[in-house]
Amino acid sequence: MATNRVRVIDKGYKALRARLAKAAKHPVTMTVGVHADAGSYPNGTAVVRVAEGKEFGFFQPQKSFVRPVFDAAQGQHRPTLQIIARQVITGTGSVKVGLRKYGNVLAKLMRREAPKKTGRLRRSIKVKVA
Repeated sequence: MATNRVRVIDKGYKALRARLAKAAKHPVTMTVGVHADAGSYPNGTAVVRVAEGKEFGFFQPQKSFVRPVFDAAQGQHRPTLQIIARQVITGTGSVKVGLRKYGNVLAKLMRREAPKKTGRLRRSIKVKVA
């Protein structure tokens, strides 16, 4: 009776599975925009409240600066996200670093969309990755 031998040559599959398993165990979140800890104006009004007012038109004309960026990002930023995913899969980059870079791109676009006379609000648009 002849026995056949199978030789398995792993070209990185085990390492890939380990990286993906590690990423799945430690989910990463990213938020971009004006966060609750953005501070206040000299009159005591929270910057995040002013941002909400401008975005949704509370007590003032609506001047959305978040939604246009995300609406445009749906198709335009796919190549960027693919590069980040490729770097994570190949082990040449981390999820946190990739999301921080992508978040900085989105924050820059939001600052451009924000009303021109809102310096404090524009400076308060930040990226948080956790």
